[in-house]
Amino acid sequence: MLTTALPDGGRSLFSLISYRPGRLAGRLVMPLLVCVAEGDTAASVPLAVRPAEQAPRGELYRYPGGRFAVYLGGGFERMVADEVAFLQRHLSTGPTATAAAG
Repeated sequence: MLTTALPDGGRSLFSLISYRPGRLAGRLVMPLLVCVAEGDTAASVPLAVRPAEQAPRGELYRYPGGRFAVYLGGGFERMVADEVAFLQRHLSTGPTATAAAG
């Protein structure tokens, strides 16, 4: 295999280049939460959105601003509320979860 002939740094770089975390999103059986900053310039927004759209139980939340804008002001509270609601829906085992699951 090509990666075994490369020094550690080369293997890491090769792995990073070929890494596609959303490639198998359509096969996921567990819930998937994806939170995306619409103005993110460090990561590709379309590549971040695609797994949430392809995963059968994917949930996508979009936030205005760049990568770190959500940590300032009301954006933080909104994102945390979305994350908590996601976890409550998917991790709770009480009557509320059963009723929500329908």
